Amino acid sequence: FRLGNNETGDWQRKAWRHIDDSERLMNLTLSAMKDYVAERERNGTAATMTSTTTPISVFVAGDVPNIQSWFQDHVPKDENWNVIVRPGNDDALPESGVWFGEADSKTASVLTQDERNDKMADALVDAILLGECNALFVPTYSTFAILPIIMTYQTGNDIFFRKGMEFRPFVDEPYLKSIF
Repeated sequence: FRLGNNETGDWQRKAWRHIDDSERLMNLTLSAMKDYVAERERNGTAATMTSTTTPISVFVAGDVPNIQSWFQDHVPKDENWNVIVRPGNDDALPESGVWFGEADSKTASVLTQDERNDKMADALVDAILLGECNALFVPTYSTFAILPIIMTYQTGNDIFFRKGMEFRPFVDEPYLKSIF
């Protein structure tokens, strides 16, 4: 979930990426995940991913405070759903921007070099973990999603992009399909 953080520059110029209601987007994403699991179960393609016999693990990365705890509170309770929590992922954000910000950004100046390195390492770990998922749901476009998209595509796993208020499979994304 890349929802922005009062950033300037690139993010500010791309208003089409802005999300007015993050809870609605999280509900939409969770609903798409549930639909995906149910469809795989119906089609018999979920031999290693059924909500009744094998746990469904959900890894969430993004710049939304408390996003992991939101998913922990909202995944199906009566099934084997589990939110993988990586310590530090719900850390506070800077007042605006990202910790390692764009060129000429003053955001990162409140951190030491070691702290900036840690924040960049955290973002890279999130990207790699997302790239290892059986299905990747990309609710908002961001350069942070490029590595997970490439990794997921290379493994042949499913990728879904949000279009309006629904998720569509990667094959419906002609621009990105042309990259590969």
